[in-house]
Formats: sequence, C-alpha cells, structure tokens
Amino acid sequence: MSVRLQLAPSQHAEDDFKRILGGCTSVVEGLGGLRNRLGDAHGSGKKQRKPSARHAALAVNLAGGMAVFLVETWDSRKAQP
Repeated sequence: MSVRLQLAPSQHAEDDFKRILGGCTSVVEGLGGLRNRLGDAHGSGKKQRKPSARHAALAVNLAGGMAVFLVETWDSRKAQP
C-alpha cells in the first residue's frame, strides 16, 4: 500500500522525506506490535503487562497522527487523475 500511496521511501529523492517516511513505517509496525502484545484483543494471560500512561499517550497520539496522514494522503491521491 505504501507504494500505491507513494509513501515508500524509495519513491522520493529528498533524503529528509526518505527518513521521515521510513520512520512512519517503523511507527506503524511498532504500534501493531504493541497492540498484539499489550492489547486486550487477543485475550490476556495471567500476567498482563500495562504500559505507563506516558507510553500509552505516545502510542495513541502517534496512531492518531498516522491515521490522519494516511486518510489525507488517500484522499489527495483519489483526487488526482
């Protein structure tokens, strides 16, 4: 999907954009890992780990920012011929 939305770092010439888009990829992958390990969707074992409030706030804010960016990118790509 990153290639289709032109979000793959390899699709850009600017080093700064490559670095930012690579970081975004890491954020999305990291959030998925957190969700799998610490979320309640897969059921909790006897020992449930809980992130600190600051880590939870960071995850929520990063997820929200990435979601807005992806939706806006999708909308802008749909508007192009």
